[in-house]
Amino acid sequence: MTATIPTGPLANLRDLGGIAVEGGAVRGRTLFRADDAALIDDPGARALVADGVELIIDLRSPEEVAYTGRGVLAGYPPVHLPLPLTREAAGPTVLALMDRLASAAQPERAMGGWYAEQLRARAGAVVRGIKAIADTPGAVLFHCAAGKDRTGVFAAAVLSVLGADRSDIVADYIRTEDNLGPLLARVAAARPGAGTDADLLTRLPPVLLRAPRGAMEAMLALLDADGGVVEVLTRAGLTGGTVRRLQEKLVS
Repeated sequence: MTATIPTGPLANLRDLGGIAVEGGAVRGRTLFRADDAALIDDPGARALVADGVELIIDLRSPEEVAYTGRGVLAGYPPVHLPLPLTREAAGPTVLALMDRLASAAQPERAMGGWYAEQLRARAGAVVRGIKAIADTPGAVLFHCAAGKDRTGVFAAAVLSVLGADRSDIVADYIRTEDNLGPLLARVAAARPGAGTDADLLTRLPPVLLRAPRGAMEAMLALLDADGGVVEVLTRAGLTGGTVRRLQEKLVS
């Protein structure tokens, strides 16, 4: 059964339009990233439809989807594509990650290491998401819970495939820092077993409450050892045809 959680405007919704990539820039109002779209209200859902959003890529774990469902967007036209980048929202794996980040001598590098592991482990799912973006005529929105970690990894993957400079990928990631205040209450309410806002703040390692530059820089640097983000995705099935269709759709 899904939980009843208050809806409202998304706290970390933004258009990737204008980011410089190979051959130009990302076309406006074609690709959006966000926090948990299941928490959007009716006016927000109508606005997404008016913006031409036809596909919503859901990067949350099955546990999170079961807990909050799809929200009001279930009654609107956009297709829902579940592509979980993590298996759970709470449990032994998450607790182990929290311990790892809390005890790390270099927390930002440790978080970047976690991001790199996510991309390696779920490269096939990321490729499916990129193909879905390329094959959807209208706009696409992708999201997780906060729109920071899993969404940041997916955004970095898409921008890498489009040929964005590393500095621009990092700049997009750290923009979430401006939205972290409003995000905390929403994540606390929508995360199974998270408890209150105060409880969330005391339980999470401080680095997880930020979108630090060093985390994304570390992810990209660590993946260089595998040939880079695009090479990791290519080995997972990304084709030249998909890249061309993605460029044709998103780049102007």
